[in-house]
Amino acid sequence: MRKNLKKGFTLLELIVVMTIIALIGGSVTSLLVFGYDVFGKANQDFQVQADMRLALENTNRMIRYANAMFAVPGTEYLDAEWNYIGLNEDNTMIINYEWDSVNETHIQTPMVGPYEGVTFNIGFYKEDNMEKDNSIQVYFEMYSNDGTVRRFNIQTGYEALNSLQVVDYGTELFPATALAYRSDDFHFENYLLKVNITLILDVSGSMNWKLNGDSTSTLSLRRNYILKEKTRGLIESFALNTNDDIEINIALVPFSTSGNNVKVFRNVKTEKAALLSDVDSLCNGNYYNCSGGTNTGDGMRRAYYSLLSKSQYEIDNMSTTRDTKIKNYNIFLTDGDTTYRSIFQFQTGSYNESVCVRWNKRGNSCLEWGTQEVPTYETQFFTDNGNITESTSTIYTGPYLGGNGSSTSTTNNNYVAAIGAMLGGVLPVNNYTGDELYVTNYIIGFTSSVSDSAINFIATSTDTPTERIYRASSGDDLALSFTEIQLSITNDTWHFLGPSLVGE
Repeated sequence: MRKNLKKGFTLLELIVVMTIIALIGGSVTSLLVFGYDVFGKANQDFQVQADMRLALENTNRMIRYANAMFAVPGTEYLDAEWNYIGLNEDNTMIINYEWDSVNETHIQTPMVGPYEGVTFNIGFYKEDNMEKDNSIQVYFEMYSNDGTVRRFNIQTGYEALNSLQVVDYGTELFPATALAYRSDDFHFENYLLKVNITLILDVSGSMNWKLNGDSTSTLSLRRNYILKEKTRGLIESFALNTNDDIEINIALVPFSTSGNNVKVFRNVKTEKAALLSDVDSLCNGNYYNCSGGTNTGDGMRRAYYSLLSKSQYEIDNMSTTRDTKIKNYNIFLTDGDTTYRSIFQFQTGSYNESVCVRWNKRGNSCLEWGTQEVPTYETQFFTDNGNITESTSTIYTGPYLGGNGSSTSTTNNNYVAAIGAMLGGVLPVNNYTGDELYVTNYIIGFTSSVSDSAINFIATSTDTPTERIYRASSGDDLALSFTEIQLSITNDTWHFLGPSLVGE
């Protein structure tokens, strides 16, 4: 009789079965993980979109009920008593910076973010920045690591119902990426801001050269040609300001051997043509007649007294119906080191000297001796206002030149330091009840002809920080330097521009 024997699995069969089960399990797990990842990414994407739309709605509400709004280039400058909508430092969050008047600080309230692998960009702008209305456009952008870009927009139209005015201070190079706003109960206070800017421009003989220091007959390659073109552009940019609550005045202070040819202050909007004509008149009105050495301190001296006189005039003629604020700025540009200084002699005393009062007939021997008083003099730096004599001769009783016009010296630098301390200090105006008037200085080293030590010496003398020192080795560099300086002035003054508002 045949028996039914139960046959077991061989080791090989067991291995094959386990391999099949592992493959199937791995595939299932992969599908589950993939599905989970897809779900997670889709869920995050949905969450980000939902949060973005909610943030836009909240932004729209803040805009709708704000009493004043300014679109500004960023949140690096957070002014007290103002709220901001902007990005954090690494662009991973959109934040509402709310002013806490009790603790006098800004409280950061996240509106969107952070999310893994996601960054943001935001923008505020007016369709027509020349129009003074209370409309503004807003967009939020989301960037994912996988390259996905999604943009969300709102168009507020005239929904900023309570704002006296909405101002966009963004530019093409520096668009507005933050919104400063106020929604508390406050009233309009009638401020007028007067911005005075001196442009100290080097027009010495080396400005006829090319940027690399070579001579050239091609006008467009000359330093003075580039300087004029970019200075015109700076003036045109300032003239775009349409806010009636700000008056921008610019004066050119060209210097070479001296700063004798200083120009008057002109309103950049109402006198733009005359101001551009001042630019054209540099180097005797052409592109090949720059001349002279480099009397850096004299250009600074004339700028100092120009700002002082302008500020005093505005103080003496302040409106009785508007509160006037004054802000003074100086933009200094040079293409070489200092080779002259301005000095004068003054009498410090005298001494008696023996002299012959009667000679013999032949004139070869003295018959009678007497005494005469001989004055003694001391040479000092000239720090007062006014022109100097462009000569190194000591026969002049007024201010004249020290130095040789071709090389620098410690004494020349000391003159720069003396004038720089004036330009970097407080303007001594009279009868002004506001804050002390300082001058904010910007320094541009144009081309490599001016040494780092010379630029740093000027900066130290005028107490100018590193972020306001520029190097321009090309026309594009100079244009960018001017643009950044204009942006800096805008950032420094934006909270005064337009309606200045204070709490009830």
